[in-house]
Amino acid sequence: MRVLAFFRSLVLSLVNWTVFCQIYVGGIFVYAGFQKLRAPYAFMAALVHYGIVPLRFVFVTTFLLAMVEVGLGIHMILGRYLRIVSVMLACMLVVFSGVLVRVILSGNLFSCGCLGISAEISFRQILENAVLVGMCGWVCIFSKTWVQINPKGDIK
Repeated sequence: MRVLAFFRSLVLSLVNWTVFCQIYVGGIFVYAGFQKLRAPYAFMAALVHYGIVPLRFVFVTTFLLAMVEVGLGIHMILGRYLRIVSVMLACMLVVFSGVLVRVILSGNLFSCGCLGISAEISFRQILENAVLVGMCGWVCIFSKTWVQINPKGDIK
């Protein structure tokens, strides 16, 4: 009986940690997306400094990226399509980290525009992204939802 109780408590703690990770990561992305929508010109300036988006697409990229961040964050918080959403968020974080490494190595440091705060680019953001990628991986591995179709034919 003790072994069964141990495994039950282990499963419950994994579920609680998974829920914490999905709410935390989802909240970060919703907050970041809303900050970009609230002050789009600051993020546009950061995109221009990064030099990875052609100037004619900066405006569209700003709003598209912000809306994708908010949408995926909401899906993560609500627990919809958890595995797909966590993989997409992890991929976004890896791309963001790659861009940050490129900027750090070039020596052209400026405000990153990540969360609407004027913090200079440093390896701290890369470490934070790595932690968030790990949390996304945890959610992907231990969540119980993939794209599921129930007997009525609805996608869940």
